[in-house]
Amino acid sequence: MAVISYKAGRRQTADQATVEHGQWLRGQRQQAYLAFVGTWDTRVERLQGAQDAWESRVYEHRQDDALEDPAEAADRVLAEAWRAVRRDLERVELLGPQRIDLAVRAMEDAFIAMR
Repeated sequence: MAVISYKAGRRQTADQATVEHGQWLRGQRQQAYLAFVGTWDTRVERLQGAQDAWESRVYEHRQDDALEDPAEAADRVLAEAWRAVRRDLERVELLGPQRIDLAVRAMEDAFIAMR
């Protein structure tokens, strides 16, 4: 009887640990997805702002050579955006199930095309 109680207790503990790990993993995934989407939105907005300001920057650069070259500014903004997006992207790829990985990779491809 003691052996049966012992095995049942171990099984219950193992089941509880599995459930708790699943809940922890879901929480980690959710945080990773939210961080990725937040970073994505922020960086895309900045890139769109840089694109909108492109013509005025080119005009200003032509008028005053002391200003930063618009192409260099665009490269800098893109590099900063890629570093931030890539960091969160790697975390999602590490934690996510395959269907999420596919969606994130599609967003990565879109970002690369935008660059």
